[in-house]
Amino acid sequence: MYLLIVFLALCFCQSVSSVPENDVPSANSTKALFKRVDNPTYAIDGTCTRYPQVQDIVNDWFQTVQVTSHRIDLGRADPHFQYAFQVLFDTDPNSNTLYKFELVEEPITAYDFVELVTTSLASLTPHADPDTKANLIFYCDDDAMNPTPYSNERWQLVPDIPGDPNPNSGRTLGINQEWFDQVNSISRTPSTKGCKDVANARGEPTELETYNDPITPFLYGNRLPPVGILQPTRSTITICDCVLVANNPYYPTIASSLTATLNRPRRQSPLRLYRPEYGRIVSAGLYHESTHWMDLKLEDEILRDGSIAYGWSKIMELNTFERLTNADTYMYLGLLARYESLGWWLDRHEGRAYLGVMVPAPAGWIPPW
Repeated sequence: MYLLIVFLALCFCQSVSSVPENDVPSANSTKALFKRVDNPTYAIDGTCTRYPQVQDIVNDWFQTVQVTSHRIDLGRADPHFQYAFQVLFDTDPNSNTLYKFELVEEPITAYDFVELVTTSLASLTPHADPDTKANLIFYCDDDAMNPTPYSNERWQLVPDIPGDPNPNSGRTLGINQEWFDQVNSISRTPSTKGCKDVANARGEPTELETYNDPITPFLYGNRLPPVGILQPTRSTITICDCVLVANNPYYPTIASSLTATLNRPRRQSPLRLYRPEYGRIVSAGLYHESTHWMDLKLEDEILRDGSIAYGWSKIMELNTFERLTNADTYMYLGLLARYESLGWWLDRHEGRAYLGVMVPAPAGWIPPW
């Protein structure tokens, strides 16, 4: 009888715990890293000079980062964005439910976690010298790679036999062939081809790719990668040629996407975030990619059917914890923040909000900042 009482007591304690069992995975699968870089910086590599629109894209990304962080900071003073938060993360922004994340000392609320993510990104500042200083660097070299040792291309083939000056790789690109960034000393997951992948998980060309796995010095022939001068938390994002060349189907900035959308004849709201076109805004995609940055390392969550949680509709299938640690969720948080600052609110009708339908704000409405 005593054992039964103890068992029931334990079950009751678990059921009223502030950490929901269904939303929080085991300690071995928690994720997200924070606050490892003081005064972080970003820079645009010289390979982007051939695409003048890249500066506008990066500026729009950073404006979105700043607007989103500010609106999260406003909290209850910004009820419309609080509502958008509730729909996107499937939790009340004022909820005291706690979640456990790796390298965050104590469990924290969903709102505090999102504030950490947005504040971390907003703390980035531009740096003029990407070669030795910046923590996050944007490249426009279409992930150029060359199996010839000591060539000028950024990506170099790792020898099949350590120390062999001639890689002679018999491995398969995109499966088990290993490459490393000789400029930044970052390794690349063998399963990715980066910008060279013409059919990614969505069946489309890879548009943007983040690399965030620094390597330790290893012999490449008789040569060591120059890791000594680099930031230990450096990450790179490649903006692939397919989103930069002329006559491509992508929008460079959020403002340009809104202009194009409003010019289309629609009987109902023209802004419906479940549509795939919102995944084709380059600056918004940079928000997604920047959450993979070494200081955050958020992930792309996988759904039960094996698909990746890209897009509004896929995000709606995730639980709260998964939404909090899913990179694409923050892209849509940025879109909601920017569209609301441009005069569009998420529809208050629950069903339409679930679809990401946005409606015009009342005439004369001014964002609360």
